[in-house]
Amino acid sequence: MDYLLIKRDPEAAITNCKGMISDLLQNKIDLSSLIITKGLGKRNEPKEEGKDGKNQYAGKQAHVELANKMKERDEATAPSVGDRVAYVMIKGLKGSKAYEKSEDPLYVLQNNLPIDY
Repeated sequence: MDYLLIKRDPEAAITNCKGMISDLLQNKIDLSSLIITKGLGKRNEPKEEGKDGKNQYAGKQAHVELANKMKERDEATAPSVGDRVAYVMIKGLKGSKAYEKSEDPLYVLQNNLPIDY
């Protein structure tokens, strides 16, 4: 955006984008640059029929599903309401939903999981 809005050089912007895409495809981008964080603002249980769903998420979301996975692995270190959940997207089966591909960055590093660029 700097090349387009500040420097007003669309050719440099295209060259920069191509370089970034090349770096991504060659696994030259640091994992920390690919981390997404979202706040866990509601309970992470699925919405139940007949119950007041004000404090629950309506649909499945990547950070909520990851918080549930982390809770299954180790409840003591799992994020809770009010925490920020950091995640990256890992490769999954073709047609996988985004919430199915979210994973804890530390878990990705420890288990050498492939990133979905």
